[in-house]
Amino acid sequence: MNTDQIANLLRARVQKTVVVALDADPKLLRLLSVWHLVSFQTVDSKPPKGRLSQSASTQTLVQALWAGKTVDHDHAKALLGRNFPVSMVFEQAKALLVVYPDGSIHDFAADYLRMAAADVLTGFASVREQRKRAETNRAGGAA
Repeated sequence: MNTDQIANLLRARVQKTVVVALDADPKLLRLLSVWHLVSFQTVDSKPPKGRLSQSASTQTLVQALWAGKTVDHDHAKALLGRNFPVSMVFEQAKALLVVYPDGSIHDFAADYLRMAAADVLTGFASVREQRKRAETNRAGGAA
């Protein structure tokens, strides 16, 4: 079984309720928001022994998917900040099955991030509108 097949099996096992964890954890969202930019490193780890099947445990599939790969912690810290707990949040994201070593994230996570980004952008638009109204009021009052 190749890594694409393993990733697809894991993607199918994710429940929609995973968005509750995303909603509750800003650090997890920060990692997901830059996941496509994160670099990976090769590490010395062995894949599980034997042939993998569709009925393999989730833990075995995760181990097989990530065998020999990990996040480049220095690069992730450059993206997220020096004090960002990369190891802890990366392990959480792996356990929740929302990150993959090809730089992709699960569709549920991607949908949640799009909605969160839209909220942020709407907030920016609202602030811009408020500033314009304040400037208009100041200009009207000065005349």
